[in-house]
Amino acid sequence: MKNCRKCDVSLELGINTYPSTYNRGNFICKSCHNKQTAPHSKKWRNTGSGIYGIFSSNVPLYVGESERLNDRICQHKQGIKSPTSHGTLVDLYYKLQKYTDIEIKVLEYTDNAHKREKYWIQKLQPKYNERRTKK
Repeated sequence: MKNCRKCDVSLELGINTYPSTYNRGNFICKSCHNKQTAPHSKKWRNTGSGIYGIFSSNVPLYVGESERLNDRICQHKQGIKSPTSHGTLVDLYYKLQKYTDIEIKVLEYTDNAHKREKYWIQKLQPKYNERRTKK
């Protein structure tokens, strides 16, 4: 009998474990598996258009806007974890990899995202925005 490697509960094939995880040697119960593969955290489920910021120790690094904040923030998180040679923000992702405490915050939900992005860039003066506007 095998035990879950996370919570140490006894595993029974088909009852509290998936066959694929049991057979591959990933001895993990259904409960731990579901926690591990859960959808994005609740704070990103609220989708809509607006402005977001990427920060390190509350220092603004980048400000952006999107009509689908949820998707955009997830793209940034994935891009920072593993930058690829495709995409327009690949240089930004390589720069952000040197920071250990990256945090992405929704600054504002708005339907007028493009105009409000300019306001936030001017206000915060993020380090890596190419479109900085002068005061």
